[in-house]
Amino acid sequence: MLPPSLTHGWLSLSSLSQEGKPEPVLTFSFKVDGEGNMADYDVEAGFIHNITRLDYDSVDELLGTGSIQLGHPLKALRNPPAPRVPVLNA
Repeated sequence: MLPPSLTHGWLSLSSLSQEGKPEPVLTFSFKVDGEGNMADYDVEAGFIHNITRLDYDSVDELLGTGSIQLGHPLKALRNPPAPRVPVLNA
């Protein structure tokens, strides 16, 4: 939805942790009853140290599920993008 210049920059969770600083976050959790109504919720503030940043395509590639090809639904892609699979160190 947002361009990579924002989501991989100062709006990214890794923007402060790259400098060794904890990043403030909000966590949202909720319970749903049998009818699908929200029965309870909680919002909490916290800090994280983001270690590895992955995009959805990279996770799909690592899981072996393949990435979603974007383009006009009635035309084949002329130049499919090269896979971007990062190396994760244990």
